[in-house]
Amino acid sequence: MDKQMSAYKGRVVLIRRGNARFPRIVKNLLNEEKIGVYLSFYTKHQKLFKWLREELSILPDELFFIDPIAKENTAENVFVVKTPRDLTDMFIVISELMGDRDVEFLILDTVEDLVFYNGFDRARMFLNALIRYIKRKGKILILLTREREDEQEEKMHHLAKTLADEYIGHGEHEW
Repeated sequence: MDKQMSAYKGRVVLIRRGNARFPRIVKNLLNEEKIGVYLSFYTKHQKLFKWLREELSILPDELFFIDPIAKENTAENVFVVKTPRDLTDMFIVISELMGDRDVEFLILDTVEDLVFYNGFDRARMFLNALIRYIKRKGKILILLTREREDEQEEKMHHLAKTLADEYIGHGEHEW
C-alpha cells in the first residue's frame, strides 16, 4: 500500500484536482489520525462539503475549512475570510490553525484560482511564504491544480510544480 503519510512531513505535493489518488491521500492522512485544513479558492464550503462526501467519501467534519468565497459560516469547523484577496488574514488563520492545534496538513484548492483572485506576483509571494511556513513546521502541503485558462494561471502552475517536492498528474506514480 501507500507509504505512511508521516514520511511526507515538511513536504509539498502538487496533484491534479480529480486525480483518483487525491481522496486516498486524504483518507490515509485521516486514518493516521492527522488533522487537516482545507483552503478552497475554488468553491464555497457548502459545495465542497457535498463534493467531499458524495464524490470522495470523505466526511467534511474530519477537516477544518478556510473559506474566502462564502459570506457566512454554516459549520463549526469553517473559518470564513472576508475576501480571497485578503492573503494576510488568510495566512493568520492558517498559522493559528496549524500552530495551536495538532493540524498536520493543509490542502490548497487550487493554485490557479489563487492567482485568479490575487494576480501572479501576490499569489507567488503568498505561496512562497506558505511553503516556507509548512516546511519549517514539518507539516504537509497538498496543492491542487486544474486546467489552466490563461497565461497567469499557466505561470502559477509552473511555479507550483517547480516548488513542489512531488507532482502527481494524471495517474502518475503512487503516493
